[in-house]
Amino acid sequence: MILNRPWTKRHHQDHRQVMALRWLTGTGLEIGALHKPTPLPEDASVAYVDYKTRTENEKAYPELAGETIVETHHVGDGFSLDFIAAGSQDFVIANHALEHSPDPWGTLETWWAKLRPGGVLYVTVPAADKCFDRGRPISGLREIWRAHRNFVRMDREAMIAETARRLREFITISDANIRQDNNLPPGDPVGQEIFIKARIDDLGTRLQAARNGGELFAAHIAAINRIYDIHYFTFSPVSFQTLGIAFCALHRGRLADIRKSGGGEVIMILRKAGGGGLFRRA
Repeated sequence: MILNRPWTKRHHQDHRQVMALRWLTGTGLEIGALHKPTPLPEDASVAYVDYKTRTENEKAYPELAGETIVETHHVGDGFSLDFIAAGSQDFVIANHALEHSPDPWGTLETWWAKLRPGGVLYVTVPAADKCFDRGRPISGLREIWRAHRNFVRMDREAMIAETARRLREFITISDANIRQDNNLPPGDPVGQEIFIKARIDDLGTRLQAARNGGELFAAHIAAINRIYDIHYFTFSPVSFQTLGIAFCALHRGRLADIRKSGGGEVIMILRKAGGGGLFRRA
């Protein structure tokens, strides 16, 4: 229940490096690091995954001209990692990625499958009440599991209904907060509804053509994320912990560590069974 307590001065410190030093070693991946790669210990090496090359990212983000964007070692979808062999990684890092997945449970399973025995999944999400998602309901475990079941069952109608609801929620609450925080005028409700309909119509067309779960997921990325990169799901420190405990209970792992960090994010370490305890550091 410590995670339920108010954020303190300690929680506003950046704990990413501390958590990496404690839990990461060997070779692994980091998804979407861009200009903020996770600082690693000397005995760890990482390959960066992004759907753009470094040159493409530099062109796409001119506001980061003064920053160093990491080299992309694997160009591809960080959610599917279909270019990475199963059981080949000592760790996978995903900071502020899981909330962008239409199927967080399935995404955790994908990342988990890439780990060797004893491997570590290092996942960070924004706390909803500390970012532009404030005011949105927190996504409970039941909702996350229902979304995963829709993918497993290939229930296209349920996917369309739930994605439309989440897209509308993001636009009416999260986008409104972004506009307010940046002193921008409110969005046009009519234009927003037209946009939502266009995105959901496109998603529906893509879903009908999809032949498996991977293509259903890719349909969401093409119709929604690549156009308007929403947070499908929202987390609190406690809800994130609950997700981690439930996931590990079904996948032979344990929630090894969890910590509030940076004044607005939660870092969670999930460790796969096996490996002889090589990752725990003093």
